[in-house]
Amino acid sequence: MTTTPPGCGRRLLSHLIDERAASGHQRPFASIPNTKNAADGYRDISYGVFANAINRLAQWLLDNLGSPATPLEPIVYIAVADLRYHILSMAAVKAGYIVFLPSPRNSQEAFTSLMAECGAQKLLIEERPSPAVALIEKTRTMQKFAIPSLETLLDPTPVPQITLNVAWEEYRFKPFLQIHSSGSTGIPKLITLKHGSFTGLDAYQMLDTNEAFGRLGDQRLLVSFPPFHMAGLIYGLAFPCWCDSTVVLPPAAPLTANVVNEIHLQASVDYSALAPSVVTDLAKNPQYLQNLSKLKGLGFAGGPLSEATGQLIVPHTILHAGIGASEWMCSPLLPKTPDEWPYFRFNERQGGYEFRERGEGLYEMCIVRQPEWELAQPVFVNFPDTDEFCSKDLFSKHPTKPGLWKYVSRLDDVIVFSNGEKLNPVTFEGLVTTSPDVKGCLVVGQGRFQAALLVEPADHDEAEILDKIWPLVEKANGPTVKHGRIAKDYIFFTTPGKPLPRAGKGTVQRAAANKLYASEIDALYHSLQDGRQRKTIRQEKEGILLSSFEEAKSSISSYLCKELDIAKVGDHEDFFAYGLDSLQLINLVRAINTSREVPIDTKLVYDNATVSKLTAALLERNVERYDFNNDSDDEELKESWLAMDEMKKASTVLLTGSTGNFGSYLLDHLLNQAWVDNVVCLNRSANARGRQFDSHRERGLGIDLENVSFYQADFSDHRLGLRDEDYRHLSSTVDLVIHNAWPVDFNRNFRSFKSSVDGVQHFIDFCKSHKGRLIRLLFVSSIGATSNWGSAAPTPRSKIPEVELTDWKVARTGYGQSKLVAERLLSHAAREIGLPVSVVRVGQLGGPVLHGDDHGKWTEKEWLPSLIRSSITLKALPQNLGPVEDIDWVPVDVAAVALTELAFNLVHIARPLKTGASFFHLVNPQCTQWSKLVPSMTSMVSQDVKLVTFVEWVSILKESVTAAGGFQGVDEGVNPAAKLIDFFDNLQDRAIRFPKAKSTLLETRETVKVCKTLADLEAVGPEWIALWMRQWRWSG
Repeated sequence: MTTTPPGCGRRLLSHLIDERAASGHQRPFASIPNTKNAADGYRDISYGVFANAINRLAQWLLDNLGSPATPLEPIVYIAVADLRYHILSMAAVKAGYIVFLPSPRNSQEAFTSLMAECGAQKLLIEERPSPAVALIEKTRTMQKFAIPSLETLLDPTPVPQITLNVAWEEYRFKPFLQIHSSGSTGIPKLITLKHGSFTGLDAYQMLDTNEAFGRLGDQRLLVSFPPFHMAGLIYGLAFPCWCDSTVVLPPAAPLTANVVNEIHLQASVDYSALAPSVVTDLAKNPQYLQNLSKLKGLGFAGGPLSEATGQLIVPHTILHAGIGASEWMCSPLLPKTPDEWPYFRFNERQGGYEFRERGEGLYEMCIVRQPEWELAQPVFVNFPDTDEFCSKDLFSKHPTKPGLWKYVSRLDDVIVFSNGEKLNPVTFEGLVTTSPDVKGCLVVGQGRFQAALLVEPADHDEAEILDKIWPLVEKANGPTVKHGRIAKDYIFFTTPGKPLPRAGKGTVQRAAANKLYASEIDALYHSLQDGRQRKTIRQEKEGILLSSFEEAKSSISSYLCKELDIAKVGDHEDFFAYGLDSLQLINLVRAINTSREVPIDTKLVYDNATVSKLTAALLERNVERYDFNNDSDDEELKESWLAMDEMKKASTVLLTGSTGNFGSYLLDHLLNQAWVDNVVCLNRSANARGRQFDSHRERGLGIDLENVSFYQADFSDHRLGLRDEDYRHLSSTVDLVIHNAWPVDFNRNFRSFKSSVDGVQHFIDFCKSHKGRLIRLLFVSSIGATSNWGSAAPTPRSKIPEVELTDWKVARTGYGQSKLVAERLLSHAAREIGLPVSVVRVGQLGGPVLHGDDHGKWTEKEWLPSLIRSSITLKALPQNLGPVEDIDWVPVDVAAVALTELAFNLVHIARPLKTGASFFHLVNPQCTQWSKLVPSMTSMVSQDVKLVTFVEWVSILKESVTAAGGFQGVDEGVNPAAKLIDFFDNLQDRAIRFPKAKSTLLETRETVKVCKTLADLEAVGPEWIALWMRQWRWSG
């Protein structure tokens, strides 16, 4: 552990440099190239020579510029990036000036703003001025002074010392030097850095463990960042002094991978701090990669580094992510393992770091003042009048390891589309720019309906480049929100001679680029509005062909299969049942218009939403209409869907739908079973591990997911959306499938669940795909599959039996019908091929009860929590629930235990083959009535709540919506039942039409024989209601 130096955190840089010079400090301050070619070698610059150069330049300033006209008069310096920046920064302090270091890459507009803000009258330049000087001179009249050459300043001949005779306390809050923001979100802003900002980094040595000091101390540190950049000042000036490392500077030439590699070979570099673009280029050269093995570590900062690049680097050296900002300098970090390189482990306790949720799994880093450790909080030197600072930097959590945070983007980067969807474009842009054919790119679309991509190519053969980068764009599109996905039509290119504007650190300035290309962006969107087709190189390749009826049908079908990522679209099946959204609709219209002289609009597709009907409409031909309301057609379809080992201990369970409410409790319980070695989770989400972690932490469940593997899946695909090697591996290792995933939407029609039903068949195929073994399958069905049991029941009050139901009429809704078809598919597979199958019909799940108030809650948007919350507001509670009066609810965590028992039974209890599926009912065998719970509930919700009939309660709910001026005026926070008014209205209608009707009950005789949890379960009572109320944390 690094020993804390005397006076740590209370030392000024100027004093430290002079002290080391006077003591003959052995380690050099810097190492600089002998020429502009790194191959010509390096020479070290001692603290004595460095301090002497500072004194020489301080005297030169006083002799040539005179004493400052005002205290800390600003002066501007712009020149080749070499050691003079470091010398001048310290010399200006001794001479009583403050130096402003602008980037030479600024635009005229940026210089105009910055010079006005700075107010300087004196400009320091080289004998051969930078082209940026001409831009500065256009903004204001300034006195110019040619600074001495570096060789002149480094002359070892001693000069009189100029001492800064001030105490740390006096200078802590005084300005030290000035730089500016990157300008990535607009015109760059002037930033004044104070002495205490730099001494705060020194104070990091006082903290428990500071990773940077242990890593950089006594090392030769190559710093590629320019000295007018924040990272260049931290790595190139502060850390060399405070860590006692030697800063190795690159030659004054473009910093390519070739140059960096040469420096590694010539300058005895221990550690490199590089921009991500340079790291990416190094990783592309096998020899350069091999040479990295000579380093003790490599750091990157200033932007993200792709995971692919990082994985190429880590076998050769330790990779470190760096992060900082002018407001808070850089962060005190704690050590982490090499494989955690994309993440940061902040010293949250002593540094005062808090991560506040900002939605979409992103958290903003905020710093809260810690009086005990305030010396090590530079941000409060820059902002002394505040007790907390929020950085606008967004991070995501490590999916399994608490305390690890990955930088994602800035709040400013987020694009908000016209439909309210949001996109963080940084990852997308980072992937596309890994192409050697791309200099830079920018996702645009703020306030538009969808995103577009502006590409700055390495050359301007657009057709060739588009074909080359399209696979990267498709890869980036995969995990991106739909409105953020880039279609080929929406890729356009920069104009030669009009490059994307960049900040000093090389990143594209987002706001400036949007402004520079505003007219081109407007023209692109105008040309593509309402499904028009822009005349591009892709037109002939990807348009829809309309030369004949059959060709048109085939072309439309193929297009939709690709757009919707499905295997087949039936000629008579509604597009929208497959999930065709408004953006995909516009893309379809645009593709059609490539082959038409007279363009169509979206209405034609809405009115003709099948392949056959649309083809006929486009070719002006009639086609036989298909009757979608014909019940016999649906029954034939359902029947067509039905046409179609040794016992062992289950060690691997495959679970679908794990990130949902019930799925999270189920996964948590499975992981605690001795008979379960590991769990494989198949989810549609690309970030299922992160969502799982968040879901478990929110519910107080275990967050150790080490024994869980996550795969992104598509159940409508015959291979479940898995790669062939993953499919083969899982089919040979999985012992039990628990298929829990199913879209819950009671408004959708039966046909729209086709992809889910197909998924069941695909799981049947999966379970029998490995020769010599059959994987057991437990299907989580629903009592929705039996919701119309009364129409087929032998007697009015007969319970629903624990068997396969063969009458299609027993299911009422599209949701229930799809579950019923799935049940029959599975039962058919069990009879025909001997597949071991259990079907579990799950009833109403309540809130958790096993672990008190802080292990989740009944999801408040569901009907019962909504009913109770609205009852508090309406001051009326229904004393009965009409057709759902009988209460056989099971708490969600108890249900997870029960289903795990049923899964164990499927695995370990032998059955004769080909006897069909086993059916179980996961409902509470101890049924009670709502009216029995009402007396105790009344005191819980509010003393002044009156009891009314259910019919009256629904009427009061409707009146509250009317009184609010409609649904838009309803406050869903206190009256959430309003948004479920159709659901309650339907129950009310049934209560009026059948006032004596009772709830349909499910038989549990066979279930309780094998499930002790349900057999021992008590009825829902006041204690559970009270617990759920506490979990919701609201009352009257």
